[in-house]
Amino acid sequence: MSKEYMGHVLPMEEVQFLEELGHLMGSNWTSRCFKVENTNVSRIEVTRARLKEIPESIGNCKKIKALFLYGNNLKTLPHAIGELIVLETLSASQNQIDHLPESLANCTALKELDLRVNLLREVPSCCSNLTNLERLILDNNDLRLLPEWISKLKKLHILHLHENKLEHLPQTLAECVKLVDLDVKNNKIPEFNAALTSLSNLKKLMINQNRIKMLPLSFGNLKALVELDLSDNPMPDLPLSLGDLAELEVINAKNLGLESIPESVFRFLKLKKLDLSQNHLTSLPPTIGNLSSLKDFRVNQNSLKELPESIGHLTGLNVLDVGANKITFLPETLGNLKKLFNLTLDGNEFASLPSSFGNLESLSHLSIRNGKLERFPDMLMGIKKAVNFDIENVPLASLPESFGELTTMRILTIRKTHLKTLPASIGKLETLEELNLPNNSIETLPSEIGGLKGLKRLNVEQNSLAFLPAQFGNLARLERANLNNNALEALPEEIGNLSSLNMLNLRSNKISSIPGSIAKLEKLEYLNLDANLLSTLPKSIGQMKLKQLTLTKNKFTTLPYVLWPLKTLSEFKLDDNPLGEAEQSLLGRDLDTLRDYLKQRSCMSIFISHAVIDYESYRLAQLGEFLESKLEVYDVLLCEQDLSGNIDEFMDKNVPISDLVFFLGTQKSIFNSVDCSHEIDLSRKHGVPILPMKGTDVSWADLSSIGLSQESGIDYDVGNFETLCEQLHARVKEFYDRTQLFKVKNVEFTGSTLAGKKEQQFEWDNFLGMLEHIVESENMKIFHAQNVKAIERLMDGLKSSNIDDKTFLLQISQLFSSWLMNRESQKL
Repeated sequence: MSKEYMGHVLPMEEVQFLEELGHLMGSNWTSRCFKVENTNVSRIEVTRARLKEIPESIGNCKKIKALFLYGNNLKTLPHAIGELIVLETLSASQNQIDHLPESLANCTALKELDLRVNLLREVPSCCSNLTNLERLILDNNDLRLLPEWISKLKKLHILHLHENKLEHLPQTLAECVKLVDLDVKNNKIPEFNAALTSLSNLKKLMINQNRIKMLPLSFGNLKALVELDLSDNPMPDLPLSLGDLAELEVINAKNLGLESIPESVFRFLKLKKLDLSQNHLTSLPPTIGNLSSLKDFRVNQNSLKELPESIGHLTGLNVLDVGANKITFLPETLGNLKKLFNLTLDGNEFASLPSSFGNLESLSHLSIRNGKLERFPDMLMGIKKAVNFDIENVPLASLPESFGELTTMRILTIRKTHLKTLPASIGKLETLEELNLPNNSIETLPSEIGGLKGLKRLNVEQNSLAFLPAQFGNLARLERANLNNNALEALPEEIGNLSSLNMLNLRSNKISSIPGSIAKLEKLEYLNLDANLLSTLPKSIGQMKLKQLTLTKNKFTTLPYVLWPLKTLSEFKLDDNPLGEAEQSLLGRDLDTLRDYLKQRSCMSIFISHAVIDYESYRLAQLGEFLESKLEVYDVLLCEQDLSGNIDEFMDKNVPISDLVFFLGTQKSIFNSVDCSHEIDLSRKHGVPILPMKGTDVSWADLSSIGLSQESGIDYDVGNFETLCEQLHARVKEFYDRTQLFKVKNVEFTGSTLAGKKEQQFEWDNFLGMLEHIVESENMKIFHAQNVKAIERLMDGLKSSNIDDKTFLLQISQLFSSWLMNRESQKL
């Protein structure tokens, strides 16, 4: 019986298994989880699905050849696994398997069994029957013993047992004569069984990270060995027979405790990689030059005092690491290594490089750190493939002009040296993408630095730079610049040309001003100006798209109000500045609230004085909306839109705190409006500039009669309203650009924005005499009794933050003065 399932016609019993497995898999189950050949399921792959079990019905799929179950939560496999008699590949790695069913012994067709990263404490005995097994992978388990019956696996090619707890390898393993790859690294094996040296086909042997103290004399019998890793064993001597392994291409003898190397090792004509690092070698024999095929040689962290002249015979060498030795001299023959692309010379004692250093035409990566290098050779033009030079913590005092010949350089790092200048030729490095020069003594950057057309990252932190050359602005591809901890007093105007700059760090300098051109940095998002001498910022900074701005430890006595347009700002720091107490308290508020306060202080409030009858005909509502849409304007006040409560209170409160009063002169406003007259008087009293606008039914002579001049005014042509709006905006912008509003402006912390205490600029000297008169007056009690409701309204306004304390006191005094004058007139 057959049934269609996911586009395949399969036997009913196989469909049953697939449905059960699909139910366990849930949404992870797709048609890609199985493969069909000749109307039978031939492959199952269910990985990283958190399965805890596989249905026993898997035995229904007797034609399965490959089963992949890695990355689940299986503790064992189903008993029915033994019915898969044609199964060739079983991968159940990365599970929690601690035993296998005995029925697995029936799967005699198995060629590959992968059970790495599980919880097996012993190699399952059922595996002894898997005589066709070619690959057995049991890495990362808890195995304590490799069984004697391993000899039954005559076809075994690959045996991986690394990261277990094995303490010995059985002699019977030698009977697995087809073994090619044996990996038992990171176990607890104290000795290498001499019987295993009969594995004549073994090509790869990994016995590193064990407890092996010596190799048997017969080790040289492993004639086929190509790769040998002995590292991290307590093995101070290597057998002479090691030299018989003529096919060896890779030897890792790192961290063995070696004090010398047998001469026989240097007969390996096929050796490509030799690692002798972390030993106790004091010298290398001249015969090192015999390793004609050597490409990778590491002898770092030894006690070498010199390199033999014969090192120059290794003309095929690509990688040479002699770091952390005691080398005082490098031979001229080093320049013969024409194919060397990676050279590490860290932690040595030589003061100079050989003059032949410039002949290393393939040199790409150079590292010289924690040494005594004082100078480079003058001639470097032979190095044609330089990519990354890393020089650190050496007494290097200068760079030769020939450094500019390294025209393929992409990353140059020179840190913690005595370097004071850079050669002018540095500007030739047009491919340089990253220049790191921190913790030096550099006093100036050459103007030629502007030639670094490809530079993306610059770090000159912790130097002695007093200025940046104008050509610094030529670094059009610069994305990150770190100029922290220098002596910069200013930035060049040309900094605005750094069109790709995203991050600029200028912490701990002596900068007292920022050029307005910084606003041209459209991609700048992170700006750190911490610990400088700033007390103001340019208005243009508000046009930027900053996300983070740090201004801590500067000289700001008021908040930088010009920042209010920065809607992209998500992190702002201004701690440790000499701010007033009220503004200091604002730093803990959210950014939207802070922005609104800054806008009030930085932008204009405009009061439009007009007669009520002219409101609609002169389209004043539309004028207000137009002006409020402009960056320079915070709000436009019109009685019809903003008045709440008494008209006198509205005028007395808002005219004095406005930045500009627009007066619309008409027959009504000039000759027949007490309110308009009062608004003009208030403007003059409080020094608020008036911009007169001549209506259609009056002349400029009429406006002149109330002291308003045509010279500072404008004809209000409602017939060309759009043009009129633009003219008025131009006047506003002109006033805004020449006036630092925040220096004279008194702004409220209103309930809708910054509810709480108000910062004041109250004229206390003028008010004290009036206050004393009120307090001492005998009429005070009478005044209070007769005006209790008006006083309560003012008190409520003060408590609810609808009015500030300045306005409260002014209106109380005006109310008292009005009452007193009325009483005196009644007496008369």
